[in-house]
Amino acid sequence: MKQVFLLRHGETEWNVAQEMQLRLASPLTENGKRQPDKNGRLLKKHGCLECLCASPSGRTLETAYTVNAYAQAELVTREELMERDMGDWSRLTHVTHGLMSKVILTYYLGLALQPVHSLRHPNNLA
Repeated sequence: MKQVFLLRHGETEWNVAQEMQLRLASPLTENGKRQPDKNGRLLKKHGCLECLCASPSGRTLETAYTVNAYAQAELVTREELMERDMGDWSRLTHVTHGLMSKVILTYYLGLALQPVHSLRHPNNLA
């Protein structure tokens, strides 16, 4: 039976700053450079890895190359694995993204956002 392992790229500088990088490039932190090393050793212990698929983004390829130094598998890049391009929303912090989402929902789409304190549990539980 074949198994699939999913790995995320190593931690980036923008991950630490809680900025959405999407398709923009952000270098791996020192911690982000160590993470794929650990994953590579773990996959090597697990056994035969046939193929390693990665997006062509820099942070993902850097992670994949490090993992593959241990796994010694066929490395394939797939454009379909790239993150979405969010244009001006790229590099916003998660907090700013949340605020902008509320503005769009409320003012541009006309959806009323209910304050959290006025929401009730469906069974009228406190």
